Amino acid sequence: LDWMLESWRTASLPHHARLVFIGKGPMETAISAAATADPRIRLIGPVPLDQVPTVMASLDALVLPSLTTRDWCEQYGRVITEAMASRVPVIASDSGAIPEVVGDAGIIVSEGSTAELAATLRRVALDPAIARVLAEAGLARAQTAFSPAVEAERLRGFWRAVAGC
Repeated sequence: LDWMLESWRTASLPHHARLVFIGKGPMETAISAAATADPRIRLIGPVPLDQVPTVMASLDALVLPSLTTRDWCEQYGRVITEAMASRVPVIASDSGAIPEVVGDAGIIVSEGSTAELAATLRRVALDPAIARVLAEAGLARAQTAFSPAVEAERLRGFWRAVAGC
């Protein structure tokens, strides 16, 4: 999240742009301090499960700036498919399985590259055509690659392979 905050600071985004952090965790104090310094930053905390679709659909873009550590890298990033299904453009890092999940339906940036993330934030914020293309590509990917029917068939195939059928 430090990477996200630094990218936000250097992106030269318009005054109406907002950075919203959802959830709770060890960076809460740093995010609150950033929000105090920049009124365009908000920390809304955890969202009840039944409100996630509404909050997700209200976003102009979802940014998942995941960084690989010595002991961990992003596995699946379900929030990516939720954003895609909500017609929300996705910007994410190239950590772990993220590029595989995003495919060609979002923008992948290099882990830790503040300049690249800042430029991508600016590009998506200032070009409604890019945001529209990403939103539609994401929805199509969510419906074809990650729909419940596709996921169920993937699971059936896994169990068939395990059972040797």
